[in-house]
Amino acid sequence: EISLELFETEDDKKAIIKITDTSIGKPEGNIPKIFNSFSGISRVGTQGEYTIGMGLSIVKKFVELNKGFIGIESKEDYGTTVKLEFPLLPRLEKNYEEIKSRFQTGDLILFEGVHLSPDTQKQDFINWTHVGMVIKLPETPEPLLWESTDLKTIPDMELKKRKSGPQLVYLKERLLSYQTDTYAVRYLKTARNIEMITALYNFIYEVHQLPFPKDVQIIKKVIKGKLFKRLFRKKSKFKNIFCTELIAESYIRMGLLASTEASSGYLPADFTSKKQLPFLKGAYLGNEVFIYVPEKQKSESKELLIQQGRYGAM
Repeated sequence: EISLELFETEDDKKAIIKITDTSIGKPEGNIPKIFNSFSGISRVGTQGEYTIGMGLSIVKKFVELNKGFIGIESKEDYGTTVKLEFPLLPRLEKNYEEIKSRFQTGDLILFEGVHLSPDTQKQDFINWTHVGMVIKLPETPEPLLWESTDLKTIPDMELKKRKSGPQLVYLKERLLSYQTDTYAVRYLKTARNIEMITALYNFIYEVHQLPFPKDVQIIKKVIKGKLFKRLFRKKSKFKNIFCTELIAESYIRMGLLASTEASSGYLPADFTSKKQLPFLKGAYLGNEVFIYVPEKQKSESKELLIQQGRYGAM
């Protein structure tokens, strides 16, 4: 018996395939061995089990490479069920007003820059060039965005002025003012505690007034961070900071990324689902959920898009 189900959560879509064999199952202690090429101690009289084990070991590897899950349930009197889960590629899009109440401090926001592919509907071709972090304050019902950018289009909520570099701005204002209309949230899956949030707030206070670095400074920082991660990790203070450096350092201060790695070595691609961040404490980011803002007007100016791509490049 074979069944197919489609399962959707707030930030994911999955296809679940179940294959059930109602004949005699295996003892629970033998279930882990079902993926082995050899199911028995000896190959004598076990050719059938050997073939099944080889086949399932290949299936298991294929499923894992596609970021899926395979599980086996088997009992001697009830048969065997093989369960395969695969993430679905079609992009999940949500109205901002419907999901803003779900945002928590630490969630990641991705922004698209200039894309070179004419096919803008495929997630594979999204050119993510800028990242920010959601900040939720008890006294502020609207979610804030913690980011570092060269843009001075909206005022900083805390400093009450427009500035480049690290900024705390209203998330919806940034989405509305951003000159492309493709952005997504990746929900941070971890338990937040007071120590983690306090460390993040202390970091915000530490770097909030800093400027955004010049292009040549960004290039130097990235080279040092990529090639000499551990050598350049230990620094007394930041003189300037770019967007992915800011977000990586925020996660480091929260205790979610290793402090032995240089925050300047992270790039926008590292924060997408195509990569796997080396989070600690079992934390991870969900898949991209694209955000739709009904009020957003699409920009038709190529000049503005080119300028936006430069600003969000790091």
